[in-house]
Amino acid sequence: MNATNNTPAIGGVKLRNRVALAPMAGICDQTYRRLATAQGVGFVCTEMISAKGLLYHNEKTLRMLALAEDEHPVAVQIFGHVPEELAKAAQIVAQAGADIIDLNMGCPVAKVVKNGDGSALLRDVPQAAACIAAMADAVDVPVTAKIRLGWDDDSRNAVAVARALACLF
Repeated sequence: MNATNNTPAIGGVKLRNRVALAPMAGICDQTYRRLATAQGVGFVCTEMISAKGLLYHNEKTLRMLALAEDEHPVAVQIFGHVPEELAKAAQIVAQAGADIIDLNMGCPVAKVVKNGDGSALLRDVPQAAACIAAMADAVDVPVTAKIRLGWDDDSRNAVAVARALACLF
């Protein structure tokens, strides 16, 4: 939050208010984001988009990246686990007009975590930090991360993950 005028912000991106549309797979398409924005949401987020899909110029993936002028500020959420791939994907996303880029470190779905993506990154904090650092170095827009309490009930490490990511900046 900007302390001088109480305007909420992420990095240099001013938000309309503190209400955010969370990234929801299969829900947060452009139409839904535009409706949420029209109803007063402070900022919206896309559903998670595959970094590999962006790098391979997958047609369906690129359609998910389409952003409308009336939905800003908008965060684009990507997923992956290879820092170099995430950095290149972040550049594609920034060029598409994202105001914020979010790394999904929260998805627990088997087809996502089996590749080391989503919440699987919570099991490897140095890898997660390397991903965020690579993305942040590659773009001029704020980079954020969606995390969970931990990989499972026996490894709740959200505070350690948040501290590791915050130390990068």
